[in-house]
Amino acid sequence: MPKKFLTGFSRLRFHKFLNAISCLICDQWRIYSCNACSPEHEAQHTARLCIRADGEPATTDVQRNLGRAINCMDVGKQIRVSASAANPGAANALLSVLSAHVSAGVDVRILSQEPATTILTPHCQELGIELSTCSIPRHGIEETAQDTALQLSDFVKSWLHKAQTNAVLCGLSGPDMGVDEWLIHHARQAGIATYSLQDYPGWVVNGVSGPADTYFVESGAAGETTRNIGGASRTVETGRLALVKLEKAVRKFTDLPVFEANEAVFLGQPLWGYKGYRRTLQHVRLCAEQIGIDRLWYQPHPLERDEFEMFVQRESTMTGFRKSEKSYTEVIARTPTLFSAYSTGLEDAAFVHRYLQRSPPKLIYCLFEPDLKQQFIAASQPLEDTIQQRPHAAFALDRTGPLSINQLTAHPASAVFDFPAPHPETVARTIMEDLKAARAPEAQFLPTHQAANESLTGHPEFLDRGISDRLRLSLTGIFATVGLQISQITQILPPRDGLSYYRAELSGIGAVFIKSIPSGKAGRDQRSFEIERRVSETCNCLAMPIKPAPLTFYDPEDGLQKQLFAWKFLEGRGIDAANQTQISALASELAHLHGALLEFQNETRFKPDLDRAEKHRAWLCDSYRQIQTESLKGQYVPQLDGFPLLQSFVSNDHTGFLERFFSADCQLVHGDLNPGNLLWVPGEHRGSVAFLDFEEATQSLFPACFDIAVLIERLFLVSEGPGTEWMPQAELLLKGYSRARGGTCLHTENDLNDALVFATIRSLVILIELEKAGRPASQKEWEKFENLCVLHQRFKGEMKTLARWAIST
Repeated sequence: MPKKFLTGFSRLRFHKFLNAISCLICDQWRIYSCNACSPEHEAQHTARLCIRADGEPATTDVQRNLGRAINCMDVGKQIRVSASAANPGAANALLSVLSAHVSAGVDVRILSQEPATTILTPHCQELGIELSTCSIPRHGIEETAQDTALQLSDFVKSWLHKAQTNAVLCGLSGPDMGVDEWLIHHARQAGIATYSLQDYPGWVVNGVSGPADTYFVESGAAGETTRNIGGASRTVETGRLALVKLEKAVRKFTDLPVFEANEAVFLGQPLWGYKGYRRTLQHVRLCAEQIGIDRLWYQPHPLERDEFEMFVQRESTMTGFRKSEKSYTEVIARTPTLFSAYSTGLEDAAFVHRYLQRSPPKLIYCLFEPDLKQQFIAASQPLEDTIQQRPHAAFALDRTGPLSINQLTAHPASAVFDFPAPHPETVARTIMEDLKAARAPEAQFLPTHQAANESLTGHPEFLDRGISDRLRLSLTGIFATVGLQISQITQILPPRDGLSYYRAELSGIGAVFIKSIPSGKAGRDQRSFEIERRVSETCNCLAMPIKPAPLTFYDPEDGLQKQLFAWKFLEGRGIDAANQTQISALASELAHLHGALLEFQNETRFKPDLDRAEKHRAWLCDSYRQIQTESLKGQYVPQLDGFPLLQSFVSNDHTGFLERFFSADCQLVHGDLNPGNLLWVPGEHRGSVAFLDFEEATQSLFPACFDIAVLIERLFLVSEGPGTEWMPQAELLLKGYSRARGGTCLHTENDLNDALVFATIRSLVILIELEKAGRPASQKEWEKFENLCVLHQRFKGEMKTLARWAIST
């Protein structure tokens, strides 16, 4: 995206409409919530996706009537897919998949702009699909479009929030931006899975947030191009989806005669802003005169409908063209010679004539103007790949004179051209399977990647390692799009699970810490980044998030689409548990952090984050009950055999304890205050404490004493022997917190011990659920939590003493 666009947006507080939206999570599907779900709504929840043996979608009635082999996939509760389209190609591709979704019992809701609205309306009425229209126009990427962009962003964000969707399916549009691009953007911010229907090989729309998570492409070659050139992380082959509607439309033209040989049509496109487009039309007109074409027609693109006449009056280039009054399908079915810049209509024409068992017409791509050629390559794929994949057409790649096109029209292209058969049911099946996988607990509440450090003490050691030139260029380029120049960048932590960490110098900001995460694993990170951004407005005890973020980035090293998050780099060191100054500052800043998190959760627009945290607590309880049930049947997780203290939490029922623990006053807390997430930052007059890594804060709705208990455990118990030399420091922590918060957060002498018991149960549940999900944690992780259990058992009495002291003072 051009730099001037986003820099212009930043002046209008671009980040205002980058706030995350989160869908509510259903108790059973764990994907969305019906809120107060009625019995009638519940009755609609069961659905099956049935695919006939020949690949066509079939309802259960059709299944019984046909008596054929059916592959059925249970999908449980009804799901919602929000779809969008703005351009005709997007609308036609979308139409082909709607019936498959409806047959599968999917609740589809569509947002459209013209001209897609006109195409979609009758079909949506026939299928009973809710269609919403957006009258705000599409906009360019220049600074003058900022007001329109803000309006469109707000409109789409509001529509998506009301839709309460599980997945977003967008058509593809042109170089300007509309409902498709903004819907992908806001869905990505909300952690909703995004999908795009590709209507031309390699065509990837970056929009505001980068490509969708998954692209449905026509062939393996198109998928490879999309991944390599466009940066999309995943592609699924579906054939050319738009052919479904085209085949139906052309059936009525089987007996139509073709146009006279001395007629030709130029298939128009809304590219008038390019000088090369005007020169192309002029050149085609001159060539038509030279080769004896008497009638030269111009078939307007649907987006040109309202502006075509004004364009003809304004441009002498159009002299000699006549506006075609025929329908698009009739034109491509009857015309012996078709010109275009890079309209997909030339492929449609080749398909139509193959379908009608005719010789192919003369089809010429006019790509001799530099600006059009560059736009084509930038938007799809290298030109030589296009030529190789399109044997049905000829390519005019130079403008040496009228003879260049004359020679092309004299020698029609090869008639051998295989069209990838469309399989629209693949789209529905893919989304269903993805959402079914997302229903699993680990997709919602288990970590998607390992923490930067696995140690109980200290920070991970920083590297200072250079990176490859191509990676440096890619990172420099993505930050340049938002007006930030990188002068220096190094890798500072070893990459793990697709994650990479960098330190960079950014113009106007200074040193920043950059985290690069695969897009499929970045949902929780996006939410935690938003929490940090909000908390940093009223609390300075954390690294300052750099806006706008996240940025979508294609990593050339491992070929993955990633999200980039950046924070102000803090020069500091770990907290010294024996340093009274640092412990006092830690206590005060933790109180301020808890106050800011409480303010955050009380804001209405962040209710989805609170709902998610409540669902996480329910998941912990449900998972623990399931583990208890399995233990009664002797179904122990093998790793537990070597850890007797962890095993005791399975053998002894703590279900009632969990209910009592959650009945206390709860609020959003940090949730992971290990030493690696604490930083002492020396200042000019006095030092300060910074809290790092707020990933667990997205789902930690616990008593505030949880953070304090974990701090005492990790800072003091881990490094101390059986004595109590650390207790004065712990008392200092409790005293400083109470003073800054205006009172203690402890109510009984068991609060600190209970918090540590809960911390162990939480860790145990996560480790076991990871094992069940086929993502086992390392042996080191099991050993770490067993060791914490040992410490907790050893210092139970001291923790009670601390709690009594805090309550009494």
